[in-house]
Order: sequence, then structure tokens, then C-alpha cells
Amino acid sequence: MGSNEAQVELSEIPLLTGEDNFREWKSMVLLHLKYFGLDGFVKKAEKGPADPTARELWTQKKTHAYSIIRGKLGAIFWRLQPETIDGKDGEDFEPHSLWNKIIKHVVSDASEEHIHTLVIELATIKSENFSTLQEFIDRAMRLESAGFHLDNRFMQSFVLEGLKPHNEDWVDDLTTQMDLGLDYEGFMKQITTAANEESDGGSDDDAEN
Repeated sequence: MGSNEAQVELSEIPLLTGEDNFREWKSMVLLHLKYFGLDGFVKKAEKGPADPTARELWTQKKTHAYSIIRGKLGAIFWRLQPETIDGKDGEDFEPHSLWNKIIKHVVSDASEEHIHTLVIELATIKSENFSTLQEFIDRAMRLESAGFHLDNRFMQSFVLEGLKPHNEDWVDDLTTQMDLGLDYEGFMKQITTAANEESDGGSDDDAEN
């Protein structure tokens, strides 16, 4: 790294203790993975390149991604990989597999009643019941905040249904974009941008008044 390049110091990943700090842990792990260009390893399982040289570099990156996730699991790791306690080599060093095991473990440990309540809330909330679009989005994100893993497509459907009272034409446009390949990240970026613009507009109006 050149002397003129900015030095970035990433915050330390907390030790995962369970549902109570899952959101913080998940956020910091993803930040570290993204910083090193390794976040693709948790999105889907890949076979890697066939070329030996390229595969060696790919394997190094995959192992690095695994170590970032594995490094802050503590005792939870042994509940995910009980066979390693018996002296067997149960680790497959697959970051995507480990990531999914962690999510399933945290969800199964969470209160079923709590999760059920959040799912019902998410499926029924409407933007018209909130004073701003931002408040609606924040409420919709509570399910993810609780550490519950929901398929992105389902999450988009819930949010779109809740947005209809706000602007049905906009919902139709977003639906069309999704059919054409708009991913979850792009979808949420449009929603949050609209919410921020609405908030900024409201602030300007208040200032004028």
C-alpha cells in the first residue's frame, strides 16, 4: 500500500453470543468481508475456477473469508460443529455453509413467539399508518434486526404491499424493475433514497414555515 493511500482501521468484530448481539456481529462481519472483497463467499457456494493458479488464489480468499466468520464465534462454533469435539475434523472451511449454519442456529434459539409476532407485524403493516416513509421502513426492518433470516424476495413483497397506500404507481414500477432483475440491494437503495428525500423535503418545508 502506497504512503499516500488512506489507512482504514476497521472496528473489531464482537464475539457472537446469540440473538442479543447477532445484528451487530453480522453487520461487522459483512463489513470486514466487503472491505477485503470477500462478501461473495457468503452469498452463494461456488466451485471456484478450474485453472490451478487461479484456484489457489481463490482458495486463499475463501479460507480468509471463513476465518473472518469463524474467528468471532466462540462457544457457538462447537454447537454448530459438534463432531470436532470428538477429535474428528468436521470443519469443511466453507464460508457459505458456516454462514447459513450460524443464521439457522440463532433463529432456532430465538423466541418462537417473538418471531411469530414480528412476522405478523411485517405482513400487516401499512405505510399509511406511519407519519413518514422512513418510520415505515424502520418498522419493517425490525424483523431483520431481530436476527430472523427471511428470503429477500419475501421481504421485498412485504415492503411493497405495505407501500401501496403511499404510492401504488411507484409500487408497480418497483415490481416491474424486480421482474427485470432489480436485486434486493438496489430495491432497498431506492426505498431509502425516497425516504431520505421525503425527510429532507419535510425539513425544508418546516424551515420555510
